[in-house]
Amino acid sequence: MFGTNRTRSKLEKGLGYMAQGKFKAAIKNFEAAVRSKDGSNLERDASAYWMVNTAKYRREWKKRRYGNANLFGMVEK
Repeated sequence: MFGTNRTRSKLEKGLGYMAQGKFKAAIKNFEAAVRSKDGSNLERDASAYWMVNTAKYRREWKKRRYGNANLFGMVEK
């Protein structure tokens, strides 16, 4: 249970990319973690959560340059 598996390694890799601001690479790693069948349901659910929220944040982050983003409105939902 505590060893490394593909799901956990992709989740950790995705979080690392997220910390660096590389959103597309993070989403790809989270998606690979969700599709992988060797992790626990909790690991796959956490990967799915991060994948969806990273995609939402990425859209708002890209719109920030044009002045129509609502980054803080995401927290209220």
